[in-house]
Amino acid sequence: MTPQIVLSFLSFVALSGITPGPANLTSLATSLTYGKNSALRQWIGLISGCITDAMISVLIAYFLGTALNEYVKYLAFIGVAYLLWMAFHMLKTNYSTEQKEVKQPGFWRGYFLQLTNVKVILTCITALSSYVLPVTRSFSTLLIFGFCLGVIQPTCNLVWLFTGVALQRFFVRYQKVINIVMAVLLVLCAASLAVVPFKKTTTEFPQAEYDKAYETLISENYTKAAKQFARLSSKNSVYPEIWYQFGSCCMETGEYDTAINAFSKAAELYENSVMYDDKLGLHNDALVNIGEVHLLRHDFDSAKDQFEKCLSLKNDRDMIIAIAATYIRLGFTAECEAYFAEKGLDLAELR
Repeated sequence: MTPQIVLSFLSFVALSGITPGPANLTSLATSLTYGKNSALRQWIGLISGCITDAMISVLIAYFLGTALNEYVKYLAFIGVAYLLWMAFHMLKTNYSTEQKEVKQPGFWRGYFLQLTNVKVILTCITALSSYVLPVTRSFSTLLIFGFCLGVIQPTCNLVWLFTGVALQRFFVRYQKVINIVMAVLLVLCAASLAVVPFKKTTTEFPQAEYDKAYETLISENYTKAAKQFARLSSKNSVYPEIWYQFGSCCMETGEYDTAINAFSKAAELYENSVMYDDKLGLHNDALVNIGEVHLLRHDFDSAKDQFEKCLSLKNDRDMIIAIAATYIRLGFTAECEAYFAEKGLDLAELR
């Protein structure tokens, strides 16, 4: 994810968090009526409710990304439309909202207020589906950004809690200027988001260094090639093909643990990223090579489990033979014969 997209994400969340909404206006009224200490107790409920909303949004975004697959990057256009809608309505926003009467504040009041806050829910889903999903479908990445959403917005709410009256007066006094500035910032966020579906990589691929390392690899100088690809992977960790070739080198030099880690990283990047096309089929090859490394280590149980996993992704004859060969190495001849019979193949193909 580029720094520009991260900055746009943070700008969108901060703008959404600082503008008047149910939670901000309630914190203002609570602070004026019951004092800041009572308002802070309620704020703990607000941040808890916001984090809950954010985690629910993470689950929705993750399953949405799985369902849409490679088309998920076009969700960015929905985010663009929402940002432009926000910018349009920002021009008409009125900050002279009268202070409303509030009930006795407390944790659960703040929690349920935020849990049912439509503004927060829409912000979380829009931010994750528009900024994060078009770049990666990694659940851990979604969790990190979801947690940021759950913290940043309540932090903006603290501004209203501590300086609510002064802030509201400032907004009312310079309403037209503030509305224009915020609308322009939202349009800039939308512009940066609109280019996400057309981006192919997060940084420029180090083609010259990659070619040099690959030449070393095909010349069978695996130790030197492993060092070259290790340096490349440390500086360019988002490129799965670099990790794949690094794993291939370590597989040849006997660094089996490092090879498994490298192949696993390559497979993860191919699986989660929507920025790269696996034209060479290296995703499947990386998964198969993990099984091959287990065979080299004589860890036949792990090899069989890995090949079974590969078979669920790519049901072909070579994979079936690899699994059957693993059965033989485990000493399960009868199981191997039954497995081949189930798949309609002849055991002689193993010889």
